[in-house]
Amino acid sequence: MPHSKEWYRGIARAGRGYQYTWDSILGAGHPDEEYTRRVLQLVSRSIDVVDCGCGHGEDVLAFAPLVRTIVGYDQIDEFIQLAESARIARGIENATFVAADSASSANGGVARMPLASSAIDLFLSRRGPTHWVEDVPRVARAGAILVQLNPMPVLAPRWMSCVPSILLSRELTEPVLERRLSPRLLSRIEQAGIEITSQRLVEALEWFPSPRDLYHFLTWGKDERVVPAYNEIATSLELVFRNHASSEGLEFRRAGLIWEGTVGGLMNRRTSTGSAPL
Repeated sequence: MPHSKEWYRGIARAGRGYQYTWDSILGAGHPDEEYTRRVLQLVSRSIDVVDCGCGHGEDVLAFAPLVRTIVGYDQIDEFIQLAESARIARGIENATFVAADSASSANGGVARMPLASSAIDLFLSRRGPTHWVEDVPRVARAGAILVQLNPMPVLAPRWMSCVPSILLSRELTEPVLERRLSPRLLSRIEQAGIEITSQRLVEALEWFPSPRDLYHFLTWGKDERVVPAYNEIATSLELVFRNHASSEGLEFRRAGLIWEGTVGGLMNRRTSTGSAPL
């Protein structure tokens, strides 16, 4: 099933981690770019950071040179193995990767991050889980900040109706157009005593430059035994491009909600040497 542990393990085994297999052209203000821009405004060499649901560690390794320490954890061992190999290859010393599931179901009914108490100044999560929010009061230092990007659904573009149905999923063709934080996440935030300081819905265009990239987008994460090979479906996808693509490619819209929260006021930017011990 999509987003099950076995599904994530299959993605890790099939590729180079939790990353997409298609190329696309991102329009200005893309949700992922806006999330990265905001994180870069918050990081400093005086803070300790955690990336919750870090996947293969791309963000951890990118932000590590800008912070004092950073921990990335994920429930999928294969992602963590890829991340640790990349860390060693790049010679990054202030990053730590841990295979762990912070969900309460995996920790005797209590959500728990693999971190010591009062260890973190900045919590990050790009499309990651949300159960870690419950453990923030224990792990956060006074004034810690949380930043998360939550993907949001969009209406299917007109060209989607021309795509062979075997490539489509309900998530694409019948999205539930709730454009706000889920009640479950809001409840977790409230119970953890976290103050939401901002919520920003970000939308931007993205273009697939070729029919093959569209194919990789539509089949990403699906069992290759139940989807047709590209050469079996190429003619149909080429027709979609001929009828609907512009000179930039086939247009698609992305949306994401970037929310921020804080614990106990302004961020505590410590200047003493320290770490976020496990």
